[in-house]
Amino acid sequence: MANTFQGIHVFNNNNASTYSDNPSIAGTYLGFYWAQLEPSKGVYNWDLIDQAMKPWVANGKQIDLRVSTSAWKKWQPAQDSGNATPRWVYDLGVRFVTETDGAVKPEYWNPLFLSNLSDFIAALAARYDGHPNIAVIEMGIGDGGETKPDTMNNGQARLSQWKAIGYSDQVWMTTIQDIAGFYIANFKKTPLALMPNASFIGGTKGYDEQMVIDFAVEKGLWLQDNGLTAAEKSWPGSWKNVKPGYPYIAEQRNDTASSGDTLDADLAAAMALGARIALVFASDIANPKNAQTLTEYAAKATSVVVGSGSSGSTGGTGSTGGNTGGSGSTGTGTGGVVCPCPCCPLKLNNAPSA
Repeated sequence: MANTFQGIHVFNNNNASTYSDNPSIAGTYLGFYWAQLEPSKGVYNWDLIDQAMKPWVANGKQIDLRVSTSAWKKWQPAQDSGNATPRWVYDLGVRFVTETDGAVKPEYWNPLFLSNLSDFIAALAARYDGHPNIAVIEMGIGDGGETKPDTMNNGQARLSQWKAIGYSDQVWMTTIQDIAGFYIANFKKTPLALMPNASFIGGTKGYDEQMVIDFAVEKGLWLQDNGLTAAEKSWPGSWKNVKPGYPYIAEQRNDTASSGDTLDADLAAAMALGARIALVFASDIANPKNAQTLTEYAAKATSVVVGSGSSGSTGGTGSTGGNTGGSGSTGTGTGGVVCPCPCCPLKLNNAPSA
């Protein structure tokens, strides 16, 4: 299997610029919530994304961008992660579940939720699709962006409260397809990643991870596994229809202090599985004992050229890339277009003002 590894990206919960100038780090995860970015209908706070991207862009790094509509309250209290969907959406009549930690999670399948989320995704794509420093959009489907509506494992109580607002496994699968469809319809240049995670909570026969993975493969979506460990020697059985070399992102399940793994073992597992990007906890990057490991794996990465492609409609590989690299491409040349954000001197076509 050809080496498609593009490098190590930082995973943390505060969108920090730390390590943006570290030569062993190829990029970072940046995560936001819909409520932050559209505090009222049609009013967008893109400056949050632009400013977080700025130091990474200045150092020629890549970004994995995610916008979620649901999260645990403790994940990012400074960003009010427990209220990830805007209040004005609920004011329209969209119902919700309040979890045991106080987090409010939306009735994802409500037509009003879906129509307004569709509008937001269209605006997000109009501004950032094809940005040469965005490696991938991690689609925000359910809790934390993953394909499960609620990852708070509180037994039968969880299912009961969700059924009270219309949940069924059939409804949820349709909702996954609907939300993914909004991203597919609007992001034509930047690759999209689906993050499967034991998607269904109802126990309906036939509704399992295989169904979700097969949907992703059918649509040509990248896959992201947020549970990388050193013991992961092969893909799980639900990934049986995923061919070697398929675009895949590996995110550590835990930092090595919690898992007992070594960073070398985690990264070796990621590369053995053909990961394009390895998301590593910031605490592991900060550990001076891991400096040599980071250097060694950075040297194994294929280069991603930013801002030097010739003009064209789709990306190739390396320095021959066009406007941006499409799914499965490593080319990220600018093709002469300009980005509207203050973080770089580019400008995307037809991008709206903030």
